[in-house]
Amino acid sequence: MSGWRRQTQGVGMIWAIALLVLLASLGITMLRLRVAQSSTAALDVVGAQAFWAAQAGAEWGVGRLTAGFCDGDAVWILPIPAGVVAAGAPMAVRVQCSGSGTIGVVEGNQRICRYTLTVTACAETPLATPTTATQCPATGAGVLQGGGYVERRIVHGAVRTFNAQLQPTCP
Repeated sequence: MSGWRRQTQGVGMIWAIALLVLLASLGITMLRLRVAQSSTAALDVVGAQAFWAAQAGAEWGVGRLTAGFCDGDAVWILPIPAGVVAAGAPMAVRVQCSGSGTIGVVEGNQRICRYTLTVTACAETPLATPTTATQCPATGAGVLQGGGYVERRIVHGAVRTFNAQLQPTCP
């Protein structure tokens, strides 16, 4: 065998191993990107569901306000069963009603009272470390572990009119 051939013997094997390592690294990177993409898509679905749950909570709060139920800073917790939400994430909606004060604006014989409904819908996805979904908004250090906590908040303004002679202040 010539000297040159003896020196280059086995170089092809090194290149083949390097190519296999490179392709394996590329495959692992693509797999990680796919997992991250599917997790993000799942959180987007639950986020949209939380938004619509908050919208429903705002409409429910306006209905309660129309019926006369907004005593100071009333808080109503509306638990939504897991089967109602398509992704199966336990969802909770918190509706907080706060009044504009005790006076309101008088226009003619009508007293106009302004109310603010703060609606928070939150859910935990299967990616999250379990905490209580009914504590909405969730607090504490364990809330964001796993990245599966989703929360949407809507602030909704509403007005209600009363007869100024019969209702001297806003309830």
